[in-house]
Amino acid sequence: DARRQVATASLLADAHGWRARQRWVQTEFNLDSTSRASLESAPRQPSTMLATSIDAHHGYSRRLRALQEVNVAAATVLDPDELARITLDEIVRIFGAERAFLFLADDVSGQLHPHLGRDGQRGDLERLTGYGASLVERVHESGEPLVVTGSDHGAALGSHSTVVHGLRSIMVAPLLLKGRPVGVVYLDSRAAKGIFLAEDVELLTAITTHVALFLETARTAQLKVAVQVARHERDVAELLRSRMRTMTASLDASEVAYRLAAAVAEFLPDTAAYLLHRAEDGTSALVCSGPAEAEGSRWRPLDPHGWDVPASLMQAESAVLGVRGVDPLPLPEYLPESTASWLTVPLSARGTGRGILVAATSGRPYTEAEVEVTTALAGQGIIALDNALLFERVENAATHDELTGLFNRRHFLDQGRRHLVHAAGPDAQVAAVMVDIDHFKQVNDTYGHDVGDEVIRSIAQRLASVLRRSDLIGRYGGEEFAVLLPETTPDDALSAARRLHTAVAQEPLATTAGALSLTVSVGLSALGGAGSALADLLRLADQALYTAKRTGRDRVATAHDDG
Repeated sequence: DARRQVATASLLADAHGWRARQRWVQTEFNLDSTSRASLESAPRQPSTMLATSIDAHHGYSRRLRALQEVNVAAATVLDPDELARITLDEIVRIFGAERAFLFLADDVSGQLHPHLGRDGQRGDLERLTGYGASLVERVHESGEPLVVTGSDHGAALGSHSTVVHGLRSIMVAPLLLKGRPVGVVYLDSRAAKGIFLAEDVELLTAITTHVALFLETARTAQLKVAVQVARHERDVAELLRSRMRTMTASLDASEVAYRLAAAVAEFLPDTAAYLLHRAEDGTSALVCSGPAEAEGSRWRPLDPHGWDVPASLMQAESAVLGVRGVDPLPLPEYLPESTASWLTVPLSARGTGRGILVAATSGRPYTEAEVEVTTALAGQGIIALDNALLFERVENAATHDELTGLFNRRHFLDQGRRHLVHAAGPDAQVAAVMVDIDHFKQVNDTYGHDVGDEVIRSIAQRLASVLRRSDLIGRYGGEEFAVLLPETTPDDALSAARRLHTAVAQEPLATTAGALSLTVSVGLSALGGAGSALADLLRLADQALYTAKRTGRDRVATAHDDG
């Protein structure tokens, strides 16, 4: 009867095309062609046929159940390593193994490498050693599964590890993906009696076929995600690079601020962007960009203490998302009525808070990715803005008088020469004015140099306030000021000189020593044309100033051709 069961197994293997299994049965049980023929021609008993049918049905049901359990366990997992852990745990549970190993083939060389090991307690094996390495290689090369039912059997198959490590039962099956070997699953046990049966190999093979598909699907999904992430990071890097290049292309602070706000408004959907910046001197400005761009100047000075922004937003260390009706509205006097949600990003440079960036939209709330990119844009932009402001301060220090904010003598002379070179035409007239504070030494001697500085600063402001935008004024030295009036007739020049005189004398100057009534002497040279030399104009104006001071001060004197 045993010989008949062997022959039946051989016939089943032949019917299913399992040539390797058929050869193994014939060799293992010494079944020659004569024996097979006699057994095949012998009549089969009904009871044997029924038992075979029942066994086949039982094996089929077991395979379906095992596949279903593995499928359910791995259905929602896309991480390849986690998927490998879950499937190995299920394989250990289904077959009652002590350990399970997953070996994966290198995509380039095809060489097999240990990838993961799991024990019966659903834990990772710290060391992937002590397995039947020769058996793993044999299965990988042949593409056929095998089962070892004892140490002697393993030794007969050439596996030294089965003897050294006392492995009594081993089962190995290949991972095949469309006929291509991609790895091997290995199970073993040190049980006193082998626990793996020959029919278990078929079940393990069915499971590993699914495992190969699962792993390939997970790897493909992970690759797609990695590609999408890489593309997104590349696009973000390109966006930041191009916007940084745009912002750093200008050293004008107001232009840099506007470009930052414009970059945010362009990146975020349906967005108005507002940038509030506080300079080191405490002054503030607002720039806005986007659909809700304010009319008029895009860079407007604000009251340094008039920001209506919640302190929590100003002091936040990272971006904050807000929703109308839930969170306090930042900049309520500026944000449009349709604002549904917003994003605020604190601005800081060189460790100091510089202001806040507000992005507002009437659409959906901003995503986490949009917040990250906006924060990066703001970080780059505030550095570019701070650098532009630093450049302006350095440039201003080189061209302006620190006390009064007017042009210093060197820059006034440079700008004056340019004005004369670019005069409107040969008939264009230019006038020069020199102004000197009367009795200024007495102010210093009586009240001290600090009050003297206050006087110079206040008079400079009054003089500048009565000039045109096209006029030039500078601190010429000490308590003396120089003014250049381009495209000005002699009559208009005289009127301008008198306005300068009146601006100082009309009311006392407020100082820390009290109100001081002071006057100035003014010298005018209205004899210049487009071809005049600046030095000549100023020399004539200085001569007129000397005349004003010599004849009693507190007056306007005009130069004549004969000096």
